[in-house]
Amino acid sequence: MYLGGTFISILKSNKTALLLIIVSYIVYGFVFIIPFLHLDLKTKIICCSALYITSHVIFWAGTAIIGKSILRSHILVNLLNRLKILKSNNF
Repeated sequence: MYLGGTFISILKSNKTALLLIIVSYIVYGFVFIIPFLHLDLKTKIICCSALYITSHVIFWAGTAIIGKSILRSHILVNLLNRLKILKSNNF
């Protein structure tokens, strides 16, 4: 997705924020690994919940560093994609 030249320059200047966003996706990926480990069900639920919440906190911290303009465009793009899905499903 291309949001303009400013998006590229913001990401180049804020490597810490970009690193936080990448780490959040890696943490979120562990949510899909936990169910296959030999742990109790209660432990799996707690681990998955903790990883899910942690990944979102890290992601939003990274986007807060990048700035409000990128944050708004991310929310707008997600909203538009959801509306397109709803429209294509004829709801």
